[in-house]
Amino acid sequence: MSKTRKKPTLLSSSHHRLSDDVVFDILTRLPVKPIIRFRCVSKSLNSTITDPIFINAHFNLNKAKSLSNNNNGYLLCKTRPVPTSPEADLCTVVCNNDHTLTEISRFKIPFDPFYIIGFFNGIFCLTALDEDRDSLCTKYFGYNCMTCLWNPSIRKFKRLQANNHVDTIGYGFAYHCQNNDLKVLRFLRLVHKGPLWWSFQAEVYTLSTDSWRLVEPLNGLIKSVWRIESNGLFFNGALHYIAYTRHNNFLKKIILCFDVNDEKFREILLPQNDAVELSSSFDQLAVLKGSLALINFGECAGEGNELHEIWVMRDYGVAESWTQKVVPLLNFKSIFGCMGSDELMISSVRPFSSDRFFLFDLESLNENNLRIEDLGIENISLEHYTTNLMESLVLLND
Repeated sequence: MSKTRKKPTLLSSSHHRLSDDVVFDILTRLPVKPIIRFRCVSKSLNSTITDPIFINAHFNLNKAKSLSNNNNGYLLCKTRPVPTSPEADLCTVVCNNDHTLTEISRFKIPFDPFYIIGFFNGIFCLTALDEDRDSLCTKYFGYNCMTCLWNPSIRKFKRLQANNHVDTIGYGFAYHCQNNDLKVLRFLRLVHKGPLWWSFQAEVYTLSTDSWRLVEPLNGLIKSVWRIESNGLFFNGALHYIAYTRHNNFLKKIILCFDVNDEKFREILLPQNDAVELSSSFDQLAVLKGSLALINFGECAGEGNELHEIWVMRDYGVAESWTQKVVPLLNFKSIFGCMGSDELMISSVRPFSSDRFFLFDLESLNENNLRIEDLGIENISLEHYTTNLMESLVLLND
């Protein structure tokens, strides 16, 4: 993605009316679908469209347009013709400002089941079950996973070749803005003999080099990791994880941070609060109004109400800047995202029915239902939420 070359000649004929620069500029402003069709017009157009210079120019222009979208983000949903169908589609649904939903696109998923690690610049990072039955991971744990990048706009996916004969227990997908590149981080659990029968190491994949590299541990931080709670949250140029480290047979909960630029691991201190440090309940990281947030789920006795703590780090990296807010939520299940309008997108459990999705305003504490059933899509399930959506030609020349 970060390669630069001399801009190729678009049209070699002396009869054309528009200059190459004008045609180049027009093409960069088109959606992906017609651009792909133009590849069949001539060899010169195909050469231009697949050139990294054009791909980057088209990407930068579309990124600027996507940032100006006036909505509350996008839901990425999976749907099937019938519940037992082996085929599935990925639907993109926009969350309008009036809390209604509108389907805007649909793509055939190349394989299923799958899990979305992340989405950046028109590219999905996915994991799916691998059919390699001879791998060590399959023998020990009964399954094995592959990782791939998928660009649905151009119907292309790229499998990331790696050593899958180990157990991968955590992922992260990130955009390296300084080099205009994409990176995938994965944590590997290595099985040993003896009292400490497993250990961790980390590898990072870079799209521009199409290769994995072992990440050097920082002060033994990775070697002390005992458990990774979830996949990484990308924020402020780094991937963030809730993790547990082991020291003298005691477990310590931390926020593990991986800087995408220098590829170093660091620790972010948790709020100095027993409910956060000692809680064994489920925690979740999020981005709330441009700040790193930690959501700690706990229960308050009496009347079946549940109180949850939301800690916001007002000054990134400064432990003393954590501030607390307590909110009541009943039958809470999970948070799909945080919107710029100070709203949380939440799913809650409804007895004897499908999950309920709603927006929760942190200031007014009001709830607004998201009526997914009004989309009229059969057998739909919510897979992911993103604040920004765009098409790109990334992977076209891969």
